[in-house]
Amino acid sequence: MEDSMRTYDFSLVQAMLDDQTTENNNGLSLIFKSVPDEPKKNYPDPRLIQSILGRPKTDNPFDAEALTVEQMRRFMGSPNRNLNTVEIYTGYETIDVEGRTAGLWRYYPRKPFDKTDRPALVFFHGGGFVGGSPFAVENFCRLIAELAGAVVFNIDYALAPEHKFPQGLQDCYAAVCHVHDHAADYGVDPAQITVGGDSAGGNLSAACCLLDRALDRPVIKAQFLIYPAVLIGTARTPDFKWNLSDFDLCDEYRAVLEPMVLGFAPKEDEAPGFEALYTESPEDCQNPLASPLLAPDFTIFPRTLIATAEYDGLRVQGELFGRYLQAAGNKAKVIRYKGVGHAFIDVVGLLPQAEALAYEIASELQHV
Repeated sequence: MEDSMRTYDFSLVQAMLDDQTTENNNGLSLIFKSVPDEPKKNYPDPRLIQSILGRPKTDNPFDAEALTVEQMRRFMGSPNRNLNTVEIYTGYETIDVEGRTAGLWRYYPRKPFDKTDRPALVFFHGGGFVGGSPFAVENFCRLIAELAGAVVFNIDYALAPEHKFPQGLQDCYAAVCHVHDHAADYGVDPAQITVGGDSAGGNLSAACCLLDRALDRPVIKAQFLIYPAVLIGTARTPDFKWNLSDFDLCDEYRAVLEPMVLGFAPKEDEAPGFEALYTESPEDCQNPLASPLLAPDFTIFPRTLIATAEYDGLRVQGELFGRYLQAAGNKAKVIRYKGVGHAFIDVVGLLPQAEALAYEIASELQHV
């Protein structure tokens, strides 16, 4: 575990919490959070550039054509920091799902002792459905638990290609139901259960909400989608348009930033690609449980917070998801963090945007 101290001054986090601009972006009410200590417009966070230039060049960890699954898994995740200032209880257990075992890590502030009726966040890590792990987002989840006084569950779900769609999703929703059914044991208010996740985990969060409504439970009261992948393969909606020119890349760092964006650009051809590792057939990509942006009714989703990153190819679909939610009358808050790229919560404590987002989620959790 890294040293508990952040590598930047907390004033940068506070600035992002205090300062923002809101614009109408093609029908979407979009909040922009700028880099507080970078005065030049459309320039990346200097800490991002420093980290990229200071590490050896590696292949895109999501290049399914060039890398084996094991290689992709090894490349995922980044060092980060434990920012907790109070003692956090950490527990682990497993549940049985369709003959498989899913893991549930659990975090909450130990004090006050015997506190009940805490809000709960069931979190699903990213990794393109084939990789990642709860450990990559553990410090982020633990921080939210402290800031919100919540119980945060970090789910170790089945990964593809060993377990293809919808097995990972089944694990995730089973975890949600397990938390709800055992809320009293966990000190959780069953009326304050939420889901969240980053990238593929954002996809799984939205899909859990669809399942929750389809099965008429419904137990999920809010969702937190962090740069979510809500379209996979060649799945599209009529409104989805992706152009590199829509990303403002400064000339000085274009050679660094453009590959970051293109690494998560949508698939444009029919050749088997990354989605083939997750789904049994191309037809599965058209299932809203695999591509939640295809959901036929956006009024059924709970209140939502979406966070996107300026230099992330998934930004377009995440913000379009937010536009659909707002158009349906849903309470949806959409934030674009400027100056950073995909997977920025993986470096909590190293980039202030990750900590600022933890505060945003914690604030929402306290008002579920």
